[in-house]
Amino acid sequence: MRSIMPLLKWKQKETAQLLDYLEAQGYIEPSAIGQGYWQISMRGRVLAHSVLVREFKADTINRHLDALLARAREVNESTRFPDRITCIKVISPYPVAQRSTGIKIAYCLSRKDITEEAYESAAHELRAAYKGNFGNILSYYTYPAKAIARFLQSGSKVLKLHEYNAQDLIQLQGHIVLDTLTLRQ
Repeated sequence: MRSIMPLLKWKQKETAQLLDYLEAQGYIEPSAIGQGYWQISMRGRVLAHSVLVREFKADTINRHLDALLARAREVNESTRFPDRITCIKVISPYPVAQRSTGIKIAYCLSRKDITEEAYESAAHELRAAYKGNFGNILSYYTYPAKAIARFLQSGSKVLKLHEYNAQDLIQLQGHIVLDTLTLRQ
């Protein structure tokens, strides 16, 4: 206890109260070394290694949402991607008025109105740029949609993206922030 007092710059009574509290909560336990020594308990280790949920400011969330909409427009306008985004819906409370752990976004893809050759060429380019292993034929053929999802996410920890088909997306409660009509204007 004496070695912890200078570290905390507390008096002996305050230090003893803190140690008693931590022991009562199960975060520390008396050490086998002797009287006046403590060690971290299993519960204390769990607490020390737990991952804290990160919260984001409303400005940050709105900035990431604006960047997502710009990337969605890029997907729809670019010949690099064979599919287009038909709808994006915020399914978390919107507008974001305060700090949050992030927002859930639902989106829907559909095939662009391009020839079969143009579609396959764009899909082939996306697959060729992929550095990993597809593993099976299903992942090979669904990769263009996954590449679009990765591009939309672009490393953002704020956005929680989920792809839905059009019928399921319509059923979800939320706020539409982008649809095909908005993109054509």
